Amino acid sequence: MKDQQTLLGHKESELRSMEEHVRLLEEQVSSLKRVSEADRDELSKLHATVAELDREKDELQIAVDEKTEQEASRVDAVANRVSHISTGLCHLAVYDALFYRLILSYAALQIAL
Repeated sequence: MKDQQTLLGHKESELRSMEEHVRLLEEQVSSLKRVSEADRDELSKLHATVAELDREKDELQIAVDEKTEQEASRVDAVANRVSHISTGLCHLAVYDALFYRLILSYAALQIAL
C-alpha cells in the first residue's frame, strides 16, 4: 500500500509538472498568435504602402513622359525656326551678292559715262 501511495505521489507530481508545462505552452501559443496578428497587420500596411507608391510612381512617369514630349516638341520648333532663319540668311546672302554686283555695274557705268 505504501508503495502504491508513493507511486501515486510521483504520478500526481508528474501530472502537476505536465499541467504546468501545458500552461506554459498555451501561453507561448497565445503570445505567438498575438505576434502573428501584429505581423499580418504590418504586412497589410506595407502592401497598402507599396500599392500607393506604385500609383505615385505611375503618375510621376506619366508627368515625365508628358514633359519629355513637350521638350521634344520645343526642340523641333526651335530646329524649324533655325532652319527657316538659315534659309532666310542664305537668301539674304544671294540678294546681297546681287546688290553688290548691281552697285559695281552702276559704278562701272558711271565711270564709263
